[in-house]
Amino acid sequence: MNGGYVMLSRSAMTDDDIALSEAHGLFRGTKKSFVREHHLAAVKKYGCIPPGHVVRHINGIKSDNSPGNLILGTTQENTMDHNTARLAAMMWRSRHLELVMMLIGAA
Repeated sequence: MNGGYVMLSRSAMTDDDIALSEAHGLFRGTKKSFVREHHLAAVKKYGCIPPGHVVRHINGIKSDNSPGNLILGTTQENTMDHNTARLAAMMWRSRHLELVMMLIGAA
């Protein structure tokens, strides 16, 4: 795992997955020795990752690389998803703190 993303090494991949990853330039690292699993899954689902697009996780869970959880989008769309999730988390934390303070005050 790297930053929450599942990374695959060549030794963990089938020959077909290695060939597909090489054909689409998915290998990363100084030795081109690993692939982000969600990129490989997206190439299998969509055929390619178009220039200017990123692979997005619909449910926000970076380790859930099932094809149904992956969509292609722009970097801007991906950033908007992250900002929306961050704002929602802040709202729920605030509501939780209000409830805790109310319960403490009632005790």
